[in-house]
Amino acid sequence: MAGILDGKERILDTFITNEGRRQLAKGEFQIQFASFTDGHTFYQGSITEGSDNPDSRIFLEATSRRQDQITFETDDAGILVPFNGSDISLVGGSIFSGSSAVITGSAFASLSSRLLESSITNFDNLQIIGTRDFFDEEADFTIGPVTASFDISSKVPINTELTPGETSIDNIEPFFQDKRLQHILNYQVLAPVNRIDGATLGDYQVENPIPPTTFTELSAEIENKPKATFTFTNTSKDNNFVSQIFHVTSGEMIKLDIIDFGEFVTDSDTRTNKQVYFVGKVYQNSRGISSFVNIFTIVFD
Repeated sequence: MAGILDGKERILDTFITNEGRRQLAKGEFQIQFASFTDGHTFYQGSITEGSDNPDSRIFLEATSRRQDQITFETDDAGILVPFNGSDISLVGGSIFSGSSAVITGSAFASLSSRLLESSITNFDNLQIIGTRDFFDEEADFTIGPVTASFDISSKVPINTELTPGETSIDNIEPFFQDKRLQHILNYQVLAPVNRIDGATLGDYQVENPIPPTTFTELSAEIENKPKATFTFTNTSKDNNFVSQIFHVTSGEMIKLDIIDFGEFVTDSDTRTNKQVYFVGKVYQNSRGISSFVNIFTIVFD
């Protein structure tokens, strides 16, 4: 039987990181996961007792560190919040090296790769306590291929001979008319009803587009688009992973927005499901209304 022998003695320090404080100030702070680390202490063996008594050591309280920030966050305007790597930092989509030098041109692409890798490095440096499954020989994560390229022409991915190659953001459907968002309750038609019997108070014409309800319908919309297949050769049993998608140019790095379109059951006998995500950018038209422009459609099988 195990437990806390002294209920008055503090054994754990909990605190809100700098990123958590930023979200708390904006009313966006939500605790969804908790992690534990022993990175602030050390273990020392003892020949007589097995482990050294730590009562005589001096322990400092836990504090916020650079590696506490793992994922790249954006504000309401879609601008990346400051992120500090090992020797480079990201502020407002621009990369800084040293004290004040702003990186542009060809060096921006190489340093942006290092900055993205620092996200994984920060996660490793947290030294999170976990349980290793000794019966799982494939504990590593491996994906292949590593990269994929898409050729852009007058016919791919948009056939400009049949469809205009350019359009105004004012002509793109806004959020409340985007079929990729119609599965969310907030974007569905909420017609007023009678409180007593639940009958609608009028005949309301629904102008919202109908989203694909089956994976076959969704596949028909994207079957002629260029695609690439990535295989996770080695994963954990739970297949838990974090994905971030960025658009990197010669002088700016933008985090793309992702819409969770939901899960489709493609084979009920084998319980085969496909999770679909839409990846793109959010723009505001001349009237200040936001619209989502889809760039990629990602399907997890």
